[in-house]
Order: sequence, then C-alpha cells, then structure tokens
Amino acid sequence: MCIFAVTLDLREMAKNAMKTGLNNMKMMRKILLFLLCVAGMGCAAHAYDFSFTKNGQTLYYNFLKDKNSVEVTYENLAGQGQNYQDITGTLTIPEQVEWRGNTYNVTGVGDEAFNGCRGITILSLPQTVTSIGSNAFRECRGLSSLILPTTVTYIGDAAFWSCISLSIVNIPHSLNTISAGTFAYCKALTTILIPRSVTTIENHAFRGCINLTTLILPASVTTIGNHAFEDCSSLSTLILPSTVTTIGSHAFRGCTSLVNLVLPNSITTIGDFAFRGCDKLTAVTLPDALTAINDGTFVHCRSLSAIAIPSTLSTIGQEAFEGCSSLTSFVIPDSVTNIGWSAFNGCKNLAILVVGEHVENIGYDALQGCSHLEYVFMRGANPPKVDQNVFKDVPPSVTIHVPATAYNDFRNNTTWSRFNIEKKGPVPQPVIDKAKERTRIR
Repeated sequence: MCIFAVTLDLREMAKNAMKTGLNNMKMMRKILLFLLCVAGMGCAAHAYDFSFTKNGQTLYYNFLKDKNSVEVTYENLAGQGQNYQDITGTLTIPEQVEWRGNTYNVTGVGDEAFNGCRGITILSLPQTVTSIGSNAFRECRGLSSLILPTTVTYIGDAAFWSCISLSIVNIPHSLNTISAGTFAYCKALTTILIPRSVTTIENHAFRGCINLTTLILPASVTTIGNHAFEDCSSLSTLILPSTVTTIGSHAFRGCTSLVNLVLPNSITTIGDFAFRGCDKLTAVTLPDALTAINDGTFVHCRSLSAIAIPSTLSTIGQEAFEGCSSLTSFVIPDSVTNIGWSAFNGCKNLAILVVGEHVENIGYDALQGCSHLEYVFMRGANPPKVDQNVFKDVPPSVTIHVPATAYNDFRNNTTWSRFNIEKKGPVPQPVIDKAKERTRIR
C-alpha cells in the first residue's frame, strides 16, 4: 500500500514537471527522495498496518512475520514527534485485536512504540505478550508501576530508560537477560528483585538508579556488564552470588554509599574502573582466582583502608589505587610482576609498602604523592626497573629494606641509591603486625 501511494505521488510529480517544463535541481531532489523511500526505506508514509480502538484507547499495530499475531507500534514516523501524547493514566494493551473480520493475538510491543509518552502512569500488559522492543517505553516519565506478565521472554535495549517515576517493578521468571540500559536512570527505584532465571545483566542496565539501595543477585547471574550499576549512589548493600565470573568495566563506578565489598571466588575478571569513586568503600576482599587488578579499579576510593589481595595476582594496573588516601600499608604478593603507572599515586597516608620478589617494573608516577611513606620492604633479589617520577614527593628519609644478597645492586642503582638502603634481615614483627592490620594476603 505504501509503495503504491509513493509511486502515484512520484508519477504525479513527474507529470507536473513535464507540463511546466521544470527541470531544475529542486524538483529532481524531490524525485530522488521519493526513489530513496521506495528503494531503501520500503515505506515512509505510515508506521503501522492498522489501528484498533478499545475502551476509548486507539493503538496502532503491525503484523508479525507469522501473519497470525501483531505487535503494538506507533502512529508517527520515527523522529517525527513523541508517541501517543493523548494517552494519560492507565495504558491497557489488549490481549486480542480485530481487523477486517479477523482476530489477532497481541504478542509484542514494538521498538519505540511508546517512547516519550509521558502521560502513562500504570501499564497493563496481557499474558499474550512475549517481547518488549528497544526503547518501547523510554522516557515515559509518569510511569510509576510495572507488572510484567510471566510470558515475557525478551525486553529490548533501553526499554524503560529514564522512566523517572518508576518505583515498582517485577521481573518475570521467564526472562534470561536484562538488556542494555533497560532500567537506566529509573531514579525512583529503591529495590529490585531479580529472578533466578536471569544469567546476564548487560551494559548500563541499571545505570543512574540513584535511589537503589539494596541489590541481591540470584545464584544464576554469571555476568555483570559494563556500567551496569554505575552512579547508583544510594547502593549500600551488595550481595553477589558464587556464580558471577565477570564484572564489567565501570560496573559499580560512583556507587558512593557502598561500604563493604566481598567478591566471591568465582570471579575471574574485574573490568577497568569497576569501583572508581566508591568513596565510602572501606574494606574489600578480592577473589582467590583473580590474576589482575585492572586499570583504575579502585581509583579515588578515598576511604579504602583494608583490602585482601589473592596470591594469584600477577598485575596491578594503571591507576589501580590512585587517590586511595586511607591506605596506610600495602603488601604486594610475590606473584605480581608489574605495577602500572600511577598505581598508588596520591596515596598520601601510605606508610609501609612490601614489594613481592618477582616485581620487575614499577610504572610512571606509581608512588607519586606518597608523602608519608616510611618503609619499603623489597623481597626480590634484583632492583625492579623504575620509570620516571615513581618517587616524586616521596620523602628522602624513606628506608628501603633489601635482601642482603641484593644490597650492592640497590646501592649501585642510580634511582634506588637516593634513599637509605638497608640489608633487610627479618622484617620487624611490629611492622608486619601493622601491615596485617590493613592489608592481608590469603
């Protein structure tokens, strides 16, 4: 129907051009746009196949591939205004609709269908609905309650993005994945119950839910995506199950109310900047299987004073603990080979640092600003390579304790010889006790 209508318009336009002798660029441009519509877009005159009115609400529908069911769509073309601006209060999507004497089940809500429909306050979906498309209810800012039917198996990206009044949500057990941005910036959400069917929480899923206080993930979730809970600034209770293996980059960045964090041993990967800016976080227990603290993982966690480091660790990444000004001591396990640049930059209260025997390189600015550093205990037989500004602002009075066999190498090293080098011998027990108060290796 749409292509036929466009063809008629095109034919009429060509006739007019011939009658008036017009052969200018303006007319040709219009014809070209119509040709693009037919060839590339298929249809640009209508966004729906038919409409149906029930209980005074007119909704628009498209046929699905099976031709036996339909999904709700929008009246306007994408980008041509907000959808269904006349709907206020409760939106009830019918279970069945009729068209030309036939009855069709409503099984989906299409992409963008109610995007920006700010008058909806309550959404009622029938048990026939199995899918909700991307951006389907995005920025429905009046929507306060959401009860999803148990038939829903798919919710598209950003489906409820920025529904800022949404405070009640049930997620059905039929859902396996919480898609990217599904509930991002739903600022009224305080708690969320995630069912055992869910295995993956994708990128940005709950980002910016600033009033979310408690998060208990079920023993089915394996993956937490990038930025998944970023800026959930009220989140104070976080319980992760032993099924989680991956925490994405920036996943809990800016969760400024998080205090204690116990990460299960199932976790093998924590992405860059995962806990950046969690400035109330005081204690962290890292999983035994972790091999790397990646770039910026705990940057600007200003209250962090206790962290349990696994003996499997091989890398401390760039800016890993930058700005952790409450750290007073830190024990780097023997398994670590590289300390990234700015790893401890700005840890101004760090007084005791124990460096494992296999550390080969200490990156740029790694200890810059550690102005209260008193003791560095080197376990290795060889001086690690030190990049520029590693010891900038470190007091010259710091004492470097080294193994007796490595004493001459440290004394003859241009960088290390600037400090007081002492043959280590046994580390004084009071120093060990003080370090263990703050940092523990399991």
